[in-house]
Amino acid sequence: MDNYGTRPKYFEFKKKNALSQEHLGEKVEVTSQTISNWELDETTPNPK
Repeated sequence: MDNYGTRPKYFEFKKKNALSQEHLGEKVEVTSQTISNWELDETTPNPK
């Protein structure tokens, strides 16, 4: 599942900036578990 184009964007940002799930979560104000769920396609980002 592509998550409407969101998944590639946050993966690219995470990789480019060498961020852990925890650090990316801090930047987008979600938990590292939420980032993990996105990466595993268990949930999808819900833009505010």
